[in-house]
Amino acid sequence: YLGMNTATGIVAALAEATLEGRAPGRDGDEAILATYYFPPFPLGIAAARRAGLGVRDAVRAASTAAAVLLLLAACFAGFVLAGGWNGAVLATALLASTFFFRSSSLAGHTDLLPVAFSLAGLAAWERDREVRGWLLPILAAAALLSKLTALTLPAALVWCCLKDRRHAALARFVLRYALVIAVGVAI
Repeated sequence: YLGMNTATGIVAALAEATLEGRAPGRDGDEAILATYYFPPFPLGIAAARRAGLGVRDAVRAASTAAAVLLLLAACFAGFVLAGGWNGAVLATALLASTFFFRSSSLAGHTDLLPVAFSLAGLAAWERDREVRGWLLPILAAAALLSKLTALTLPAALVWCCLKDRRHAALARFVLRYALVIAVGVAI
């Protein structure tokens, strides 16, 4: 993994460990794999490796897939927040023009996937402020299950629900969020 940035090398190593039947948090022969990157991204890399791609190409393929998901999330958020297709196109174009997006999608960075889930979750929250559906908790949990530091969306939701005294919505979110995380960890 020489020549890769630290996070990309860690995720590539996790993908290789997955192909060998090891998983984060479990004892291997030599070491315990510990990381704040959870399985979705390393599993994408492992799938690309299993399909015959080299390590660098597999990382780039998984990063490209995450970039496409982020563009779709931006489109969804723009559509919901701006109320139509003009907002969707504008949000997608603004995201695609940023240095963060271009550099991350081309360099095989891992941070695009949790951002995609969080941005789509923000749009889902705007459509369902009372958190009656499952889409928001699923997307927020998917962000956390992709990277353990993806706590912005749940923290914002908790803050807004407490500030606006929407305790029922907060309770629904917390219960569903915890359930989805438990299922995700069990899988």
